[in-house]
Amino acid sequence: MTQDQLHKFTFKPISDGFKKTYYLNGQIYSAGKIANSKESGLWEFWYSNGVKARVGEFSKGKPNGSHQYWYDNGKLRGIGNWENGVYNGKRVLYSEGGKEPLHKFIMTAN
Repeated sequence: MTQDQLHKFTFKPISDGFKKTYYLNGQIYSAGKIANSKESGLWEFWYSNGVKARVGEFSKGKPNGSHQYWYDNGKLRGIGNWENGVYNGKRVLYSEGGKEPLHKFIMTAN
């Protein structure tokens, strides 16, 4: 964004619909659906260098289901399961090289 665009920038919260947010450098930060003023459905997140950082489902503003994470070099960082905003179930973390799992464990929401 140019300085002129930043001065004219206004913030209008989205209560329902598709939302995109951006870094000040113009790269996309996040994109997904808003329902009743909360994240809903599939959301994607990126690093400021444009590489995807995270993808996963949300329900009523909380992470739900399987989420994938990447390092800023594009290699897979991990896969984890959420239930109502809390890690629950299998979680696998990978080295920055993205090949061999560093950790595999099961988490329960108790």
